[in-house]
Amino acid sequence: MKNVLVFLISFSLFVGGIYLIGEAWALEQWQWQGLGFLGGILGVTAAFMVPFVIAPRLDP
Repeated sequence: MKNVLVFLISFSLFVGGIYLIGEAWALEQWQWQGLGFLGGILGVTAAFMVPFVIAPRLDP
C-alpha cells in the first residue's frame, strides 16, 4: 500500500510539472512565464526524486 502511495505522489508531481511547463507559455508577463517553467521543472525533478528518497524510508 505504501508503494502505491509513493507512486501516486510521484505521478501527480510529474503530471503537474508537465502541465505547468505547458501552461507557462500562456501567462502574460515574461517573469511569470519563467517562474511557471521553473516550477514545472522543479515539479518533474521532485517526481523523480520521491521514489529514491522517500520510498526506502517507508519500508520496515
